[in-house]
Amino acid sequence: MESTVGSPLASVVELIRGQLENQREKQPILLVGGIGSGKTAAGLRLLSLLRSYGIQVGGILAPRVLEGEETVGYSIIDLSNNATHPFA
Repeated sequence: MESTVGSPLASVVELIRGQLENQREKQPILLVGGIGSGKTAAGLRLLSLLRSYGIQVGGILAPRVLEGEETVGYSIIDLSNNATHPFA
């Protein structure tokens, strides 16, 4: 199991685990921030940590498609099966 000690996401993972123990219905998690602020990277790290605890994860991430430093589109990653699809 991947350690969350010292991870900035440790408190988020513990919060999610606590919520899952106390409720039957899953709640969405929405990451917000400016372009290039690390939302996708944080989402992928959070995905890995949650899966390391055996927590089933679904939803999407939408990483930018870059040409050099220019955003030319987005892809959609389906977190339930890791399939990637072009979006825009």
